[in-house]
Amino acid sequence: MTCFHEPTLADLLNDSITRAVMRADGVDPRKLETCLRDLAAQRTGSSEHAGCGRRSRLQMCGAL
Repeated sequence: MTCFHEPTLADLLNDSITRAVMRADGVDPRKLETCLRDLAAQRTGSSEHAGCGRRSRLQMCGAL
C-alpha cells in the first residue's frame, strides 16, 4: 500500500511549475507565502474571514 502526504506550503511554493506560473503572473512568492500564512492564522483564530471568497482573499494578498 502506498501512502501519500499532502504537500506543505513550502513544497508548493518551491515547486518549479508553481514558481513558473507565479513568475508569469507577476506574483511575489514571499508576499504570497506571508499572506497565506496570515490568512491561515486568521482562519484558525477567528471566523472573521469565513465568508471571504477566493477572489477577495487573493486581492488582500495583492495577487490580483
